[in-house]
Amino acid sequence: MSFSLPAVDDNAAFNISGNSLRANASFDFESDNSYTVTVRATDTGGLTYDEQFTISVIDVNDAPTLVIQNVQINGVLQGALPASIVQGQTLTFDAVGSDVDVPANILTYSLANGSTGVPAGAAINSATGAFSWTPPLLQIGTFNFKVVVTDNGTPNLSAQYSITITVFYNFVGFFQPIDNLPIVNKAQAGSAIPVKFSLGGNQGLNIFMVGYPVSGMYPCNTSDVSVDIEQTVNAGGSSLTYDPVANQYVYVWKTEKSWANSCRQLVVKFADGTDKRANFQFKK
Repeated sequence: MSFSLPAVDDNAAFNISGNSLRANASFDFESDNSYTVTVRATDTGGLTYDEQFTISVIDVNDAPTLVIQNVQINGVLQGALPASIVQGQTLTFDAVGSDVDVPANILTYSLANGSTGVPAGAAINSATGAFSWTPPLLQIGTFNFKVVVTDNGTPNLSAQYSITITVFYNFVGFFQPIDNLPIVNKAQAGSAIPVKFSLGGNQGLNIFMVGYPVSGMYPCNTSDVSVDIEQTVNAGGSSLTYDPVANQYVYVWKTEKSWANSCRQLVVKFADGTDKRANFQFKK
């Protein structure tokens, strides 16, 4: 006795292996919820018998899918999720879930911890998937969290999208009396130079990486554009203060008399991992 599938009904979706009827692919209720199959039995004398039957597919819940669209920073459309943003900038995007179940399940959006917790202030609309986050003062570093979409099927299934974003201070450059690169600042060796800058507000005094600021020598180049430092201060050593009126930090950099006739680069490395630099040429 042998078995075969004549070219009728939904037989093209199946095959016979020995005495077993097998489907060529996984069943999908949303694509087809039933199949009509005819199996032909043939004996050794060549006589045949056809048996027709129906296979019903039981619906099971399919997991939703999730994409991120319409990414904006301060209302400006971005090509993709950014790797970083600056404190005070507003990041928005739309989490868009889809569900193939018929009828489609109701989808709910949420945020979940990744390798770090969900950043304070980040929020998502549970019904629409609209996300918004404006990192405030003091919130810096790398944040990894997840956007999750969950359906109301049985059982509940979900999809997630991992997001990693680094938040930096809002540094816009050094203020006078220092000129920013590529200008070389001329100063008297041994003087105390006020290094002024803003981070968008008062971030406390623990704004530097441990061991910074530092300076190191570099070869002087007479062709570099240079300007004289017009303001110095009296100081016994280097120090950091915050001026709330000017909304500026002032790092008083106490230089050494031994630096006369040399060029040095000041490296200010902040707690957010970024470093800012300024060049100096020292005279006696």
